[in-house]
Amino acid sequence: MTVETLIRLRIPITPADDTACMYADCALGWINDNTSLRYDLNKLPESLPSNVRLFILKYFELMSNNPSVTSESIQGLSQSFAGSDRTGLLIWEYAGELLGEYMTGAVAAVPAEAPWE
Repeated sequence: MTVETLIRLRIPITPADDTACMYADCALGWINDNTSLRYDLNKLPESLPSNVRLFILKYFELMSNNPSVTSESIQGLSQSFAGSDRTGLLIWEYAGELLGEYMTGAVAAVPAEAPWE
């Protein structure tokens, strides 16, 4: 994917640079592996519905941010953290909500409350 292709997709990723293109490529790879959606990169953005473009944006946001920080407070100077597996669960959650009609298989991701003892 090129910056021009990313801009043509009309996904509000800023800055639209090589890193953003790599994340968008990875999101499209995830879509290819886990959905029945077929698209033509030569006919973008027309071949990608808006829910798919929103998934690409959410994928970018999840993967480019620090996924381990779940909350922060300034005056108390505290942070809450989650495990790195949370990112994968959120991707599946977004996919279920945004790409449900295209999802293949019946995979359900459920976070563990506590480790097995």
